Amino acid sequence: GNLRQLETLDIRGTSIVMLPQTIIKLQKLQHLHAGFPTKGNYLCTRHVLHTYGFNQLDACTSLCCRAATPCVMMDKDYGGVVLPGGTRKLKTLHTVRGLHVSCGDAVIQEIGRLTGLRKLGVMGINEKNDVKFCSAISNLSRLESLSVQSDKGCLDDITSPPKNLRSLKLEGRLGLLPEWIKKLQNLVKLKLSFTTSSQVEQDAAMEVLGHLPNLSILRLSGCSFKGGELRFQKDAFRSIVVFDVEGLGGIKSVNFDQGAMPELEQLKLTDACKRGGIGFFGLDILVSIKEVLLSVHFKMDRAGTELE
Repeated sequence: GNLRQLETLDIRGTSIVMLPQTIIKLQKLQHLHAGFPTKGNYLCTRHVLHTYGFNQLDACTSLCCRAATPCVMMDKDYGGVVLPGGTRKLKTLHTVRGLHVSCGDAVIQEIGRLTGLRKLGVMGINEKNDVKFCSAISNLSRLESLSVQSDKGCLDDITSPPKNLRSLKLEGRLGLLPEWIKKLQNLVKLKLSFTTSSQVEQDAAMEVLGHLPNLSILRLSGCSFKGGELRFQKDAFRSIVVFDVEGLGGIKSVNFDQGAMPELEQLKLTDACKRGGIGFFGLDILVSIKEVLLSVHFKMDRAGTELE
């Protein structure tokens, strides 16, 4: 709290899971970055002790109380931090990354009052706090970048998405894409990591995304499509320049119709062509393509034999 001139606080990669009340004294703080990687779903006590430097009491607490250390109990790639009450007083904040909000509604309400925010990254959105979170987002009219980890259906209540939003990252079991995404006329960059349960949901998602006028970078990471076919139709995705696909569970074919993605220059495929085969059709009609990057990872046993 004595670092009164501090403008950037970056605690990514540390074991910090809860910020002290004294952070409210940092009245010039503009950028707060938090979060660190976890390698499993629920971490064992020994892992917590040795990896994050917790003592025995902290480790037991972390495994028994999600509210105390949400990062440990999360089944996501990154753990986040809990902010203290009074965060709304940090009026100079432009960036908040790695914020965990499942421990209570108060911090969500405070975030909604930080109307100067340009970039926000949160996790822990669920059916208990989704309405208040959606209300908070609707208040952040200056927001340009948003990253959210949420449960299925927990982002549907955003009525007025930030008009200036240029970058959006959604992770979770989304099912149908939220209706408000079609309002993001200035969106340039989109990353999705989600699950659809039917071909209908999948087709509906592509229909919405395909008509975002300024979308130039699209990344699908770890998506599970159960429809079997991923199709990009004529005159869709007209501004896409970079298309990045990493891991397409459940997909048997990817089809580019004549006239789809006319501006596409780079196509990156990671773990998209596994044994059993995924067919890619229409690559030859991508008239602007300059670069195709293909990366395939194989699992081997100790004898060097490829595993299924």
